[in-house]
Amino acid sequence: MRIFLGGSGRCGTSVLGMVFQYHPAILHYQETQFLSAKGGVTDYLDGKVRLDAFRGKMLQVFRQYILESVREYGYDDGKAFFTTQRLTRLLAGCFSDEDPVGESRRFLDEFFSSYMKHRKKAFWSEMTPMTVEVADVLQRIYPEMFYIHIFRNPK
Repeated sequence: MRIFLGGSGRCGTSVLGMVFQYHPAILHYQETQFLSAKGGVTDYLDGKVRLDAFRGKMLQVFRQYILESVREYGYDDGKAFFTTQRLTRLLAGCFSDEDPVGESRRFLDEFFSSYMKHRKKAFWSEMTPMTVEVADVLQRIYPEMFYIHIFRNPK
């Protein structure tokens, strides 16, 4: 099962993500930016970025967001799973411009699931507030996903 959380800033997505983090069956990833970053998966699927530029952007996003999240959440046992070399191999092995939707699904599954299995969790979740803007793309990749959209009450 894949669970995505999204919403506007300061609406509670981070708090719900922290709750998920303590669930015994869920491995939660906080703000990976793989989907919503300019030049990321969404732009690749929409044909807005070439494959080589996409791979470069994914490495940049990885260094900027994923490594920080690994440190923040104390995933010390995950350091072997979150390396630039591993991501580079995954990007080369998963993407060939033949089936962008299937390739994106394979990439995200392999990236998120290997550590999930290591941690003996059954599900993974990802929270990036801006995925609310690309929920249609997520639906193309994961038609069976659970998407939790949190609305902020401005009062």
